[in-house]
Amino acid sequence: MRAIIAGFGRVGSRTARVLDEEGHDVTLVENVPEKAERAESRGFDAVHGAAAQQTALAAAAPGTAGASAGLPRART
Repeated sequence: MRAIIAGFGRVGSRTARVLDEEGHDVTLVENVPEKAERAESRGFDAVHGAAAQQTALAAAAPGTAGASAGLPRART
């Protein structure tokens, strides 16, 4: 399963690590450049930008994920 997580802080990094250990593909959406680089250095895909920004969210391709955490709901 592919998972998208908004933020690579304490909760996001722990969640990403657990999902990765279970064999899932993880993409992080992070607006702090240093945190996005840290996620990438740990082997995760990272989208640089705020999850609330349409361009960053679109780059994470949420329609291809089986799960997401911390992402804004799509507006209807």
